[in-house]
Amino acid sequence: MTKASTGLGISGNIPKRSNTVRRRNIVNEPDYVPDKPTEAPYPALDTWTDIVKMVWNSLPESGMSRFYTPSDWAFGYAVCDALNTASTAIVASIGGVSVNAMLACLSSLSRLGITEGDRRKLRIELQAMAAENDPKIAIMANYRKQLEEAA
Repeated sequence: MTKASTGLGISGNIPKRSNTVRRRNIVNEPDYVPDKPTEAPYPALDTWTDIVKMVWNSLPESGMSRFYTPSDWAFGYAVCDALNTASTAIVASIGGVSVNAMLACLSSLSRLGITEGDRRKLRIELQAMAAENDPKIAIMANYRKQLEEAA
């Protein structure tokens, strides 16, 4: 019996977030990446469906986008175009869209780490950037500093 591969090099269940894992004997801690949006190098096509446009436009908003290379952007663009084709093309033999083509596109998108589950399989956790002027953040930072000085 073989396990299905996700294409990410890790198969099986999605790992828990590092702050909810009970076992601490694991040496592979996740990489923490600041969640900082970037800009997409190409605009979404006008012919794409609204859902595919939402997927493409969400890529630059992801914290992972700061690590995308030009080939990653081209891959994401190609997958979004294929997803649009798969979601709008009617297969004559079944009278509807091809679910297998849709699943292949969605599986390909997971290689870009666009969902939290995909990123956890890669052992990457995004952390939202805190507002610098937020008084609650300043209070907690001051409290943490006092605790470190006391120790």
